[in-house]
Amino acid sequence: MKHRILTLSLAILMAAAAAVAAPILTLSPSSGNISGEPGSVTGWGFTLTSDSNEWITVVSSFLLFESNPDLGFYDDFIGLQGGPSDGVLAPGDPAWTQAFDPNQGFGLGAFFLSPLANLGDRNDAQLIVLFERFSADPTTCVDCNLGSGEFTFNVSITADTNPVPEPGALWLVALSLGAIGLFRKRWQPQP
Repeated sequence: MKHRILTLSLAILMAAAAAVAAPILTLSPSSGNISGEPGSVTGWGFTLTSDSNEWITVVSSFLLFESNPDLGFYDDFIGLQGGPSDGVLAPGDPAWTQAFDPNQGFGLGAFFLSPLANLGDRNDAQLIVLFERFSADPTTCVDCNLGSGEFTFNVSITADTNPVPEPGALWLVALSLGAIGLFRKRWQPQP
């Protein structure tokens, strides 16, 4: 009988623990694989869902165990922001989502590809995101730190072998081809 009660109690505790929603971080692109031309900047967007009971603040992000650190360097964006409101993601808040935008410093972080990188060069690494957990709003509480946590992703950065032209570059190509066509038609000898 004691064994049954103990088993039932343990099952209830495990179900209750599973019902508590922990923060979840997803990358964009979800594969974690990014690419860019040598000398360019590329990076990751993200979505961070809130915990149901705890306040979360992101401390930093960084790369570890890089297979080719000479390909470039990583710059943390999410750790500088911490969270969507005063550096915090409160319990039950809507998911915090940012697309990668190097000009505004939005997204998880940026990878600056070396201009000396060879096309096809690749850097496999672990992307680590550290966060702190709090039982109350950390901007107003005194002793509410519950500890830390981390998210780990396997990522890959590749120097493009087939770079996609920027939309502005496509317009320049179209204008140039149009000008060449007009020039040829106008200056073509008349029969």
